[in-house]
Amino acid sequence: MLATIFAAVLVAAAPVRVEVLDMDGAAAPAFELAISRALVAEGVAVIAGPPSACGAGCARVRVQQLDPSAYQVEVARLQDRREARLSLPAEASSFERAHSLALRARALLDDLPDEARRPLRKKSVRAAAQAPAPAAPLAGPILPPVAPVSEPPARSAPPLVAPESKPAISPQALEPVANSPLPGPTRWLRIAVGSGVTAGAGRDDDLLAGGPSLWARAALGPVFAARLSAGYLFSREGTGKAGPYRAQLLPVGLVVSVAHPALPILRAGAGVELLRVAASGDRGEGSALLAGPLAEVEGRLPLRTFTLVLLARAALHHSHGIETDTDVLFHLPTVSIGTTLGVEFDLR
Repeated sequence: MLATIFAAVLVAAAPVRVEVLDMDGAAAPAFELAISRALVAEGVAVIAGPPSACGAGCARVRVQQLDPSAYQVEVARLQDRREARLSLPAEASSFERAHSLALRARALLDDLPDEARRPLRKKSVRAAAQAPAPAAPLAGPILPPVAPVSEPPARSAPPLVAPESKPAISPQALEPVANSPLPGPTRWLRIAVGSGVTAGAGRDDDLLAGGPSLWARAALGPVFAARLSAGYLFSREGTGKAGPYRAQLLPVGLVVSVAHPALPILRAGAGVELLRVAASGDRGEGSALLAGPLAEVEGRLPLRTFTLVLLARAALHHSHGIETDTDVLFHLPTVSIGTTLGVEFDLR
């Protein structure tokens, strides 16, 4: 009875080492700290330090983020290993994710076999069964050999040995780090800003322009996003119906986009563009304010600290041209196409 109780205490007190990786395979110390703190709250002793800190009696807990809402949980002790995949809602907070993953890891740890709970071997019974029977006295009747059966000796549980110079982390030491980044895109609302270079072209009046652009982007979950952009484009010297000209374009666009279901790095969207056009030439200068629909296709490549953005767009504007008292200086193309290359940074 005492041996059974001591074995249960040994299983509960076996330390574990936690390792958490994000979707890029890089270590996520802030999320690792949150999961460790949740395991301590569940009564699991957690040790810190390098992988060598986990000795023979230590179990390893490894959490790998597969995508924004899926995680792979793996626990191992010696040759025994258990693993499970856990999907969490996209709107779950980091606290809820850490506790859900800690509960799954604790369940897998409880499922690992332990030396204290393995069945006892019965070598002494087999040895006693194979022992020769004692010789019978000559004067008495010869009896058949009887193999004495002895009770197996009680096996005491191995002593609990703590890892040298690697103490378990106390709950007070596992306080969350303020303003620490979370691994992966786990937030429901993401706000970003970006800048790049935009080029536009149109067939009418031989338009070709380029210049800087800025934008702000708000993403609602992993699918929907709204993007507000502005640019300042200068045209090269072109030749229109009224002769040489130069134009300046100031586009402001609002686009709502959705991610491709099979390829999330590709997005498509539609919206509206407000465009101010100013033109000047040998015969005068003028300006116009136009509005029309806008369509975009966007490719996104997330890197460690920013996102590389490549965007193609097409706009439709109905223009009667920029006129002076006597001439038409410039006629904006009805359909204009453009492309933007830039980088984007997350604000929250």
